[in-house]
Amino acid sequence: MDRTIAKWALRLACALPSMVFPILCEAQDGFTRTPSCPANPAPLTDSGPIVIRENGRVVENMRITSTSGDAIRVEDAVDVVIRNVQVFHSGGVGIRIDSSDRAIIEGVSIVHTGAPPFGENPDTGLNNIYIYDSADVRINHARLEKGSSGIYLLNSPRTQMHWIEGHDFRGPYPRGQLVQFNASDQGLLEDFSVENPRETSFPEDNINVYHSSNVTIRRGLIDGNNSIHGVAVISEHADGQWSGMVVEDVDAIRMGNGSFFAYPGHDVTFSRVRTRDNICEPQLRRFADGSIEQRGPSSDGLIFGAEPTSTGIRLLDAQYWNACAPKNVVYDKNAYDILDYTEAEFTLKPPVRLQFCWQTTELLARPAAPAQLGVK
Repeated sequence: MDRTIAKWALRLACALPSMVFPILCEAQDGFTRTPSCPANPAPLTDSGPIVIRENGRVVENMRITSTSGDAIRVEDAVDVVIRNVQVFHSGGVGIRIDSSDRAIIEGVSIVHTGAPPFGENPDTGLNNIYIYDSADVRINHARLEKGSSGIYLLNSPRTQMHWIEGHDFRGPYPRGQLVQFNASDQGLLEDFSVENPRETSFPEDNINVYHSSNVTIRRGLIDGNNSIHGVAVISEHADGQWSGMVVEDVDAIRMGNGSFFAYPGHDVTFSRVRTRDNICEPQLRRFADGSIEQRGPSSDGLIFGAEPTSTGIRLLDAQYWNACAPKNVVYDKNAYDILDYTEAEFTLKPPVRLQFCWQTTELLARPAAPAQLGVK
């Protein structure tokens, strides 16, 4: 088969709706994931910002643009569903869930359009998704771009996040994460990737578990962190009041300050985590005003870290490769109950690439270009 035809056949196959199970396709740019779509997906309807206060309301098949304030705000309502929605937000949050248990967000693409060309956002509150005081929220198949953070959870236990694709987060401090858990116990993040370009992004930690217990993070790729203080994944359990974090099958690359940390941590397991090609020299992170951060990472290129007061820290079957500071791989070794790591080359997991139902509609409605299909 002609390579051009094969490529377009693969794209079409990955875009076609699945009536029962999602499709998972491995393409040149990563894993393309398509959520279950109806046989004939509806086109998107354009709308301005919306506020939801009714229990059980379903918002779907919309393209929502906000140039001031939140694009979608859910307040004091339970069992709300936001599905197959594209969001462009500036001057507020993309989707805000406030005191609204059991909300479901699925099949969404959210872009903060107010981000500067490079460097930090003008405010810490410009998150793509903000969940506050809401239990049992589910977020599935979400692409998040240029928010202060991608997902910020505050006082929101048992949030489950699956198939999350993140790009170019902008802070400023203390935001900048793909996901920030804050006082949000028993959370789950799985099947995810985050890519922060060195030239434009302004992250802190890529994933931060702050004052939250029994959080699970698994099957992900973390690519890029130009912060002098931030790391790929970190627990901040503090004073033993919080405990429990499991991180497994997560890869990290191009980290500056560190990869997998417990600062402090209590009952924390890093299992089958891998990291490579960390960066010791200054990354010259650009601020929005054009100034440049001249300092290198504050840890001098540490890879695995545990603050000395940590307890119950386990590093299991971990790998690292091409360390920029080969004598600065682990600190503090005395804080680990189990320390099992090797220096070995490996191939990274591919990033997540999400395909949405409305893109299926647009692709199927678009006339095929004869040259692309090999037709003379």
